Amino acid sequence: MISTNGNIEHLVLDSGPIIKQLVSFDCSKHFYTIPEVVQEIKDLSSKLFFEQLPIQLEIKNPSPESLKTGNLKI
Repeated sequence: MISTNGNIEHLVLDSGPIIKQLVSFDCSKHFYTIPEVVQEIKDLSSKLFFEQLPIQLEIKNPSPESLKTGNLKI
């Protein structure tokens, strides 16, 4: 588990840390993910973990421009 004591302002979560249940909730002030990550969470244990996250996780789509440039502004 990685923790930076809230030094990261915005953190985008992939499915790996959620599925493995290795999210450190004190490492960032704001958490984001994309709809495709939510769709990847299939097993019951991971779904329950995701549904009970003690943080506000914003689900957003990257802009078309960011997908072209690789600068993923969401």
